[in-house]
Parts: sequence; C-alpha cells; structure tokens
Amino acid sequence: MAADDVSGGPSVHPRLRLVADALVVLAVLPWMTSILVSGAVVAPKVFGILGDPARGGEVMQPIFIALGWAYVGLAVLLVLGEILRGISLGWRVLSGVSLLRLPTSALLTVLALWSALVVNPEMKAIRDSGLTRGQGDAWIRFESLHRLAETLATAQLILGALLLLLVFAGAWRRAAAEG
Repeated sequence: MAADDVSGGPSVHPRLRLVADALVVLAVLPWMTSILVSGAVVAPKVFGILGDPARGGEVMQPIFIALGWAYVGLAVLLVLGEILRGISLGWRVLSGVSLLRLPTSALLTVLALWSALVVNPEMKAIRDSGLTRGQGDAWIRFESLHRLAETLATAQLILGALLLLLVFAGAWRRAAAEG
C-alpha cells in the first residue's frame, strides 16, 4: 500500500485538505463525546436520582431530542468537511483504506438523521400520548424504539471512532511520507 492510500493520495490543495480534516474532527469529537456522556453518565445519574423510570424519561427526552438536532448540525459540518476533502483531492477516485472514509461519513450522517427525524419524534409522540409503563402496544413500540435508539447511538460511536481513526491515520501517513 502506498504511503497515501489511507489519506486518498497527494492533495491538489494541501491546506484545504487540512481544513477538511479539521472540520471532520471538530464535528465527530463533540458528537461522540456527547453520546458517551449523555448515555453512560448523565442518563444513569438522572434515572438513579429520580428513582422513577417514567420521570427519568420525561427529564431526559428533551435532552436527547436537543442532542439529536445537534448531531444533525454536526453531520452538516461533517459533510462539509468531506466535500472540502473531495475538492482538495481534485475529486479523484479514492483507493485503498481511504475508500472507507466517505461511506463511513455517509452512514454516520444517515444514522443521525434517522434518530433525529424518525426515532426521537416517534418516541416523544408515544410518551406524549399517555404512555403507561409496561402496558399495551404503545409500551411495546416504545421499548422497541428505545432499543433502536440505543443501537443507533452505539453504531454512531463505532462509526465515529472508525472515522477518527481514518482521519488520523491519513494525517500520520502524510506526515511520514513528507519526512
């Protein structure tokens, strides 16, 4: 594998390439950090303090909805970074490991949109309709959506970590090739 395979080859516009990579990192780091902090720290603390899953859900729901929209905004920044990367490379067809970066970014963006535009609003609608914990079809659907939301968050974490690895591997290889 050539030294630039991870990064997509030499840049037509090297400074633009750095800006593109910086935008991707600036989008993905807060995105992944907030998923980890909200899901692994804040939500368990809120549920533990309140001691009532229904009340905990009422408190966390607006937070998760706001974060969903924040992720959509960060996805826009991510897409902008990938567009700038394409421009910096002269829109060449990529090869090797660098070919993973674009579909990883695209899938990460799709998952954020799915969460914010489909899953979160449906969960809110079910909760707002008078959800009773453990009872009825609404509860079954809500639990299914909750598991889906957790799965989507986990997938976003994995894809975000992979994307960061690809960005940093490309930068490292470019630096090594330049001496």
